[in-house]
Order: sequence, then C-alpha cells, then structure tokens
Amino acid sequence: MNLKILIVDDDLIILKLISDHFKLQMSQHEIFTATNGQEAFALIKEHQPELVLTDINMPVMNGLELIKNIRIFYPETIVVVLSAVFEPQIIFDALKNGARDYVLKPDFKSFFRIVDKAIRYIKSNIYIKDAVSNMSERLEFEISNDVRLIGGVVRKISGSLKERGLNYFITDVTTALDEALVNALFYGNLGFTREEIDNYSTTDLRLVVAERLRDDKYKNRKIKVLAEITPKFLRFKITDEGDGYKWQPLTDKENLYSMAEESGHGLLMINLYMSNVEFNEKGNEITMTLEL
Repeated sequence: MNLKILIVDDDLIILKLISDHFKLQMSQHEIFTATNGQEAFALIKEHQPELVLTDINMPVMNGLELIKNIRIFYPETIVVVLSAVFEPQIIFDALKNGARDYVLKPDFKSFFRIVDKAIRYIKSNIYIKDAVSNMSERLEFEISNDVRLIGGVVRKISGSLKERGLNYFITDVTTALDEALVNALFYGNLGFTREEIDNYSTTDLRLVVAERLRDDKYKNRKIKVLAEITPKFLRFKITDEGDGYKWQPLTDKENLYSMAEESGHGLLMINLYMSNVEFNEKGNEITMTLEL
C-alpha cells in the first residue's frame, strides 16, 4: 500500500536528508516537501497525504499552527513532530493539539522506527475502515427522563460514525440528535410548551422539572432511540411517550425559517442538518435521515 507523505522543515539541509533517506528506505511512497506551515497546508489541501512530518519552529506558519489546522480540517491525517532538541513544553503542546508522536532529528535510526510505526497504524486504520465501510449497524437505546443520559447516547452514535470514517458528518448528526432528544424530553415526556420554557427562569425551570419527575403522569416515561448507520444513509428515529407535536410538513426554506419563529430553534437546526425529517401521525416520533 503506497502512502502520500509530506515532510515540512525550513532547514533545507535537513529537508533534503530526510527526503533522500525516504527515497532510499521507503521508495514506494510518494514524498512531498514544504519549508513552512502555510506552504505545507496548501499541499495538504491539494494532495491530502496520510502522514505529515513537521518541524515546529518555522516562519510564516509554525508547526504548532499547522498541527491545529490539520486536526480541524483533516483529522484523519497522522502527524509526527520533528524536533532538533527535546523541548518538553513544545512537544507536549504538539501532542495535545493532535500530533501522534515526535522524533529528534537527525537521529535516523529512531526516525524510521517511529515513522514505520506511524505507517503501520495508518495501514491498519485504512484496512479497518475499508472493512466496516460496507457494513450496516443498528443501535437501539431506551432512556429515562434524565437529561444527563442524552450525552451518552449522542457519544455512542458519534463513536460509531467515527469508526466508519464518517467524521465529516459527526457535527451535523450530533447537533440534530441533541436537539431532537432535548425536544423529546422536555416537550414530549415532560409535557412543557415552548411558552412555558421561555417564561421560566433557569432556577424555576429546574424546580418545575423536578416536580414533574415526581409526578406519576410523567416520571416513568421513556425515550426510545433507533439509529441505522448504512453505506448510503444515516437514519435516526426518536420516540417519546408524550401527547405529540402538532407538526406541518416543510416544502421550502422560507417555511423552514417561519417554522423557527413558531416552533423554536431545535426543529430549525434539525431540518438544516438532516436531508429529510418526518413525524408520525401522533407527533411523538421523529425520523431524521441524512443521505451520504
């Protein structure tokens, strides 16, 4: 398996030494070089290398800024830090911001041992993602009226998406899920109206929530979540045991924004992030689909 590897260093002698060693020791891989973070990031956008080896102290954009940008925009890319001297704080900052390992230059024995470890990790990751990318997964949850449980459900689903390399969709999915689950809890199972939520202070709302959680009418209600993760779509069905939401189908963006004024922030966000949103006839079950 051939990889794309980017080497970033403003020391042209070191840059040439490392790239020449790669050509001798690992000639099957495609090697790119850059002399600063800005130049490197442009090459990353163009070629999307699997592995980046970068110095820290460079002009224009330093290595730490480069690592932060890689973590945000290319989180699957593995970064190894090159450092002329061992500076614990700099190394720690780099690892904290997304670097996987570091190596002191020009210790080529350690260098290629660490690089080989990184390459084996990348190949293993690619193999796993290829294996699971064509698999479908079905996750089911049933939670009580405890807002703390919502985060656990969202994290579990987010983890499954990450395992399949679907990082690009995680923010959209987690935002929509969080909004839908909060709606199911407060407007569904606990029976609040939007006006009540808006008019209560935070302290008063906590007191009223606590009171309803002791009320036999509300306290034993559950929220059911069904998540389907497939190669073609992601689908999430959330069912509460409340009286139902009086919904209207949306046909265009203009209706979407007018709905935000009538029904609140949550449904607006759900409709913005999902490809399709439907309710059952009673209005206590929402099905959100995101086409891949």
